[in-house]
Amino acid sequence: FTLTDVNDDVLDMLRKNTHAAAFNDDMVFIKKLDWFDFLGDSKETKPNSQLKEYERYDTIIASDCAYLHSQIDPLSETILKLLDRDD
Repeated sequence: FTLTDVNDDVLDMLRKNTHAAAFNDDMVFIKKLDWFDFLGDSKETKPNSQLKEYERYDTIIASDCAYLHSQIDPLSETILKLLDRDD
């Protein structure tokens, strides 16, 4: 499993909670992800994200994560680039 957020405080809380729940570091990965890094066609290193475009996931689950209309396009682009597909 990979858990993501852009906020460093949230990432710290994710680390504390997964350790408290006795998850091993090889079971749950916590990485910084900024949706705005995935806009456009650039394959360059993403300055604010630890996930890279070449990383692919079979399933992406998101809940209550976009609060502003301006976040919808970056979220959609990120999902499209990270979701594994046969192409």
